[in-house]
Amino acid sequence: MQHISESTQSKVVSPVDMGEDRLQISHNLVSGIHKIPKGTLVSPRHLTARQIWTQPLDHFTRKRSAFWCRTLVMLARRYVVAMDGDYASFMKRCGPFILVLNHNMRHESVLIPALLHFYRQGRPLHFIADWPFLLVPGIAAIYRAGDTIITTQKRAKPGFLNLLKPLFKPTQPAFQQALEKLRNGSPVAIFPEGTMNRHPTQLLKGAPGAARLALLTQVPVIPVGIRFPNLDPGKTIPDGAHMSLHFGTCLQPPLLDHPSQPTRNEAAGFHAQIMKALAQVSGKSWHPDVAKRRRK
Repeated sequence: MQHISESTQSKVVSPVDMGEDRLQISHNLVSGIHKIPKGTLVSPRHLTARQIWTQPLDHFTRKRSAFWCRTLVMLARRYVVAMDGDYASFMKRCGPFILVLNHNMRHESVLIPALLHFYRQGRPLHFIADWPFLLVPGIAAIYRAGDTIITTQKRAKPGFLNLLKPLFKPTQPAFQQALEKLRNGSPVAIFPEGTMNRHPTQLLKGAPGAARLALLTQVPVIPVGIRFPNLDPGKTIPDGAHMSLHFGTCLQPPLLDHPSQPTRNEAAGFHAQIMKALAQVSGKSWHPDVAKRRRK
């Protein structure tokens, strides 16, 4: 387990920590200290309802977005049991960066964006997400608050909902939107596997979109692994499994002689570096010859 260095003056608290940090958090909760100490990462399971509903979310421009964010964080307390790692790289970073996460089940697409917006006090983090989520009111509010980049490549279920797809089709491809966000100083978040992958130990090959974006903009990449500590390692990952988040160390893209047009090999090389780092923090393995997509 990788922890933040003392120089960042940030603490990481999770259910497995039995030392002074956990005792201090417990003392704070029972003594009436309701706001989360600045620079301290409190696991969702340790958050009280009062902390969730009184924590400032100053960067949300709409009260409705803040309401739905808090509501989903309340739900996240049931599923996200621990958070650890180099969280300061994410929490304190205000400029552009790329967050990459492995994608295992449906709950992640809903709870993780809300949780990360909550810890960033509502500062935008532009996830790339599938359009059917915009049909769900609470989720749609979070996605709109974060100015989510919508892709319409996938089909909705049941099939008749696809009649609504033209209403959500963006004017620009998702890659171009993400590129503009980064160049304008905003962070984006990507699931590089491109689809749900319920395999307990193996990442999919994924697509090099995050690597290309990083090479074009020279912004750092932060890998975040989603693990399932209470699940049998040989069991397919089901919806609703308890998860933990593990923040890895920033990856800086290599400088290129022609940064405006990275070659396919250069993108593939940095993509491999990203996926190996993601495999490490997610507790899975990755190999370039594995399938790019899951088999139907």
